[in-house]
Amino acid sequence: MKRTALLLLSLIHTADACTTLCAARGATSDGSVMVSHSNDGDGATAGNIAAIPAADWALPASRHVSGGEIPQVAHTNAYITKVGGYAQINEKQVALAESTCVAVFKGNRSAGARLNIVDLSELGLERANSARAAVLEMGRLAETYGYYDAGESLVVADPREAWIFHVLPDPSGTSALWVGQRVPDGHVGVVANSFTVRAVDF
Repeated sequence: MKRTALLLLSLIHTADACTTLCAARGATSDGSVMVSHSNDGDGATAGNIAAIPAADWALPASRHVSGGEIPQVAHTNAYITKVGGYAQINEKQVALAESTCVAVFKGNRSAGARLNIVDLSELGLERANSARAAVLEMGRLAETYGYYDAGESLVVADPREAWIFHVLPDPSGTSALWVGQRVPDGHVGVVANSFTVRAVDF
């Protein structure tokens, strides 16, 4: 029994995973929408945050991403991000949290895909004024410009709605497979390194 307990405790220290949780309206005592993210994968980093200001852009312009460039939009929202990590919340109160998930297809940056999950988190908060809009924008961008990262999930929320967004590379390595599902009012959503959206009503 003592050996089993020691083995389990040793595994806790080597766990490399993130868990996200969201609570929709009606699942909290005051009707707030809440998002939580345990970032267990990079405990050796300081976790410093940076404030990215809103900006207006003269078009046409390009926006640098991890795999190259994509077209810029005319206006980008201010947001807060972890330095070198995921964007967290923007000035419109759109917030997100991340959990890496097991996926059947692997990313292939050499095939021409340009985006990873950090890119999508930044682009979603830069360009969207609601959780629903962020999910649609991240999905569109991943499909259009290619997604080469691991299977990932973002819980995306605003003061009215909570959504779960899943994305993974497509078999060609040049696009993406993704889904977004709204967490119903009165419910909570949890993602712990596995995709949780199992049925899709198209």
